[in-house]
Amino acid sequence: MVSIKPDSVASIILTIYLASVKLWSLATQRCLHTFTHHTDSVWSLFSNHPSLEVFYSGDRTGLVCKVDVEGCTDISEGECVLIAQESDRSTPKSTEGINKIVAMDDNLLWTASGSSSIKRWRVPARRAVRAMAL
Repeated sequence: MVSIKPDSVASIILTIYLASVKLWSLATQRCLHTFTHHTDSVWSLFSNHPSLEVFYSGDRTGLVCKVDVEGCTDISEGECVLIAQESDRSTPKSTEGINKIVAMDDNLLWTASGSSSIKRWRVPARRAVRAMAL
């Protein structure tokens, strides 16, 4: 699974059904960071951020996370927030994981799962927006 922003071909986010998401630099052809916030295969990625500093990931067990490293001088200063739990965690090897993620206006997120359901979730404000409010 690859997410490339056409207006910003400097980096891509990538997962190949691993329990991690990698941020790659196209210029240097190197991995900039590996995000390991999932414990099972990541099935879906979405970002509408011009430089991929905010993205969403969904995994095989139905967990949906938001990673926000916008404005961070170091990626380790960013945050990962659990947005949703689509499926029943009592069946950890469920095959009804997150197949598709779409977000709008940084406050709503839709997920599609293997159970043919589409759900809408509220998304917390970006880290930088919350910091400005303090």
